[in-house]
Amino acid sequence: MYKYFTNPDTWISIIAVCLSIIALFQTQKQIKLSNKQQLFDRRIDKYLLFKALLSLYNGNRHLFVDKDSIYKMVDFQFSMLTNCSALEQMCSAIDKPLHDEDQKILLTKLEMLEKNAVELELLWNSEAGRKAGCFVKQYKELLMSMYKQQILLNHLHKQNTEHPIRLEEFQKRAKESASETNLFDNIEKLDSIYHSIIAEKVEKELIDGIKL
Repeated sequence: MYKYFTNPDTWISIIAVCLSIIALFQTQKQIKLSNKQQLFDRRIDKYLLFKALLSLYNGNRHLFVDKDSIYKMVDFQFSMLTNCSALEQMCSAIDKPLHDEDQKILLTKLEMLEKNAVELELLWNSEAGRKAGCFVKQYKELLMSMYKQQILLNHLHKQNTEHPIRLEEFQKRAKESASETNLFDNIEKLDSIYHSIIAEKVEKELIDGIKL
């Protein structure tokens, strides 16, 4: 046994094993730190989008109070709800509904919002994350309803140009189309989620969950 431990090759082997064990622990530690940093970065990214949408809605809620006017004109409200860097390319779609390139951009951005809604819920795995995800998803639903409403309004305007109808009839059809596109329903749902988020201080909980 004495000869075994006095053999230089033995000590070289022991040192090599010890170094391998240390390297393994260091690697595991680096992986954990890397994963934690990646989670931090992803949460920051999703939170900033949520914060931007929440701020936009908060600043433009008054535009959705009067239901007797919202169904007649949605392009201005749409442009206000997409007035941020993440969604600004969508604005052109409301001006030219069903235009191939603009609609493609619109659908891409709506899919992005849907994806972010899911990630908010999964990355926080909490009630706050679920509420934030619901808000982003409902935001997307409202934008889609407004886009559909604009298509129907353009169709009505075209019909009215070719075969003029009374103003009362035009407004009646416009209001009926708003029901078909779930415009009113999506406005109410988004506002309800917004109130819940403010009352439950969801934004603060998200921030607390970001910290490393």
